[in-house]
Amino acid sequence: MLRSFEYAARYLQSAEGGDAPPAAAEAVEQRARAWSERNRAAFCRGYAAAGGPDPVAHAGLLRALELDKAVYEVRYEARNRPSWLPVPLRTLDRLAG
Repeated sequence: MLRSFEYAARYLQSAEGGDAPPAAAEAVEQRARAWSERNRAAFCRGYAAAGGPDPVAHAGLLRALELDKAVYEVRYEARNRPSWLPVPLRTLDRLAG
């Protein structure tokens, strides 16, 4: 689910194919990142409140699962939707940083 928030936030960037002017692209990037982070945090709070284990309390495991999924997505997007490849690549960059 957490990966879906990032894909939803970055849909416009992928659809435009990077044709936006640099200032506009940076503004969209900041809004996409903020939107995704807000929704990820809300989902994790709701998941924990509903009785599941708190994902935030297991940050290492959560990071490993996201890395695994992002690597899978890189291969998938490279083969099927090359214009969407930046979405999982940004995730790898975020998780490696």
